[in-house]
Amino acid sequence: MEGTTVTIKDSSGVQHVAPLFYVSPTQVNYEVPAGTAIGTAQVSIAAGNGLQGSANVQIANIAPGVFTLTPAGLVAADVLVVAANGSRSFQNVYQLGNANTVVPLPINVSAGQVYLEIFGTGIRNAKSVTATIGGHSVPVLSAGSQGVFIGLDQVNIGPLPSSLKGSGPTNIALTADGEAANTVNVTFQ
Repeated sequence: MEGTTVTIKDSSGVQHVAPLFYVSPTQVNYEVPAGTAIGTAQVSIAAGNGLQGSANVQIANIAPGVFTLTPAGLVAADVLVVAANGSRSFQNVYQLGNANTVVPLPINVSAGQVYLEIFGTGIRNAKSVTATIGGHSVPVLSAGSQGVFIGLDQVNIGPLPSSLKGSGPTNIALTADGEAANTVNVTFQ
């Protein structure tokens, strides 16, 4: 982490040192520590090379954000297909194209019962999570901590309606306790 530190002074005036996950010249990924008070907080970053900066941010119990794989909003998700014979297979929502660019891989909703495992953050404390794909309400089977990576949440939805067949790029809207996450998308064949 090359000497970088992140300190959060929460709305009650308590300072917390945030655990770091990734540091680059243009990005610092950190976890907001448990016990950080809800409300306006000041985040201060000190880089190992002496550069410093700070900003005010809002700390909330629910702040859903869905991770994306591309600037166009391709959802970070896995596809689970349950075939008629009960066999299960996982598929990607993307493939690698020329120069290792991420290209959407169309989902075949005719292959069986199709589910999405969507990854994000700020969702785990929600009492109610809803999802729509292309305006169709889709059942949310579970939502919470992914269980392996700190701060990573997972929302399992499906089965996806067969009416999505042939719809091409389609938006996914997710809400957690009424708070809307960023709109993401997948492609259907």
